[in-house]
Amino acid sequence: MKNLTATLVAFFVSCASQAIAQEDDWVIRCGGDFGLCGFYDRETGDQTIPPIYERAMPFGEGFAAVRYEGQFGFIDAQGAMVIEPNFDLAGQFRFGLAEVLVGEHVGIVNRNGEFMVEPAHARAIPVGPRAILVESGSWSRSHYAGHERLDYDWLGMKDADGLWMHFNYWSVAPGSRLQFEIFDPMGDELIWAGIQLRHASDIRYGLFSMERGDWWTLPQYTEVGQLSEGLAVVRTDEGETHVLDEEGELLFVSPYSNVWEFEDGFAQVTVRSEDGSYQYGVLSTTGDLIGGQLYAEIRTPRTRNTWEIRVDGKWFEINADGSLSEALPLPERVRPQIQRPEREELGPLDCNNGVTIFKDTSSSDQGYGMMSADGTILIDPEYDALTCFVSGVAWAANFGDNAWCPVGPDGVQREVPACRTSHYPIAWSHHGAERLDPDPFTSSVKWVRAYLAFECGGTSAAPLFVGDGVQGHGTMPAVRCN
Repeated sequence: MKNLTATLVAFFVSCASQAIAQEDDWVIRCGGDFGLCGFYDRETGDQTIPPIYERAMPFGEGFAAVRYEGQFGFIDAQGAMVIEPNFDLAGQFRFGLAEVLVGEHVGIVNRNGEFMVEPAHARAIPVGPRAILVESGSWSRSHYAGHERLDYDWLGMKDADGLWMHFNYWSVAPGSRLQFEIFDPMGDELIWAGIQLRHASDIRYGLFSMERGDWWTLPQYTEVGQLSEGLAVVRTDEGETHVLDEEGELLFVSPYSNVWEFEDGFAQVTVRSEDGSYQYGVLSTTGDLIGGQLYAEIRTPRTRNTWEIRVDGKWFEINADGSLSEALPLPERVRPQIQRPEREELGPLDCNNGVTIFKDTSSSDQGYGMMSADGTILIDPEYDALTCFVSGVAWAANFGDNAWCPVGPDGVQREVPACRTSHYPIAWSHHGAERLDPDPFTSSVKWVRAYLAFECGGTSAAPLFVGDGVQGHGTMPAVRCN
């Protein structure tokens, strides 16, 4: 197995003030003839940025990664391209930095599109405004082709040889398998570093100083959380719940094992009774249980304007000092009704908005092409197999080329994304397409041709998906008739 090296690269970068737009209120929707994506207001459904992008990622710090004509760049909340499309994949901005893929390696760019770390790594994850967690090697996709993402929700580095600081190259526990978690979402001094002990799930976390290149607190916790309102909730090997401050110092020990992160001055406690029912409490920042007891119902600020508990059938609001006052009912929230057209049942030859794949029977070649609802030819019928447009690209194959290659909305073959050996128009979790030929390319073309030729009640059978034998079992047809 290839050895991977986890590296913390610390550097100084001045971040301009960031004007965060209404990014949290926008959703991405893709559709139309070519499966292009835009941004829409979550509440009203109004279009905020036109659907002209082949792929779009959520906004982060005022910028969103989008794919345009095969490559990723970044737009702002007005839809202006602020970083030109020069990347094969791009992640969200964090701490004024974003991970981007160029070829087989990732690097880091700042908000001006300048490389702070050249693309030479398997992963490069911003963990602070001056620190990046780097995994050596080449990038490998963890999603189905066409749906790749540079996610930041997992910071574990398998088979890491150690932890190094850029410039000084501090080495910590060489040969250990290290795993990292964010401690301070807005800081750049401390990070949780976990060392594997006896087996993969046996990990002890301590705080590591990215500035000094040394342990701040020794590994001792089995579960760790991020700072929220200056407090972090962790669990020890003995099952105790500790609440730490910004320096990693112990503030208090809670007798409750399930304590959530602090929000608006309080943290939720959840306790499961022997009969399987749940009770809830609210902890103050000093560890005191509000009201001195647990309650059957609780409302958090995520669902209401403030913390509320129910006592004897009445709702009470928790004040900042921990006292209770009877809660006033909130006005009913009325969501606008957004009318969306009903989607008709589509067959293998049907794409979106009336676009269809057709077979030219007027010639001996009988190639597949694509036409719009008004009869306009979008792709000439010259391919042995063809798929619908998804993310601004249709995939086409000819036996003589031995590759599936992308075709743009103009009907012309593109250089990016790169051609691939095999491609399937649909995917099924824990299942793979049945093998129709020893050669992967030929097998995929035969499978897609069988998929396109299938008709309910006809003589052509639907191609199959085969389970992986672990979480997917048996076979299932790619197309079912109602």
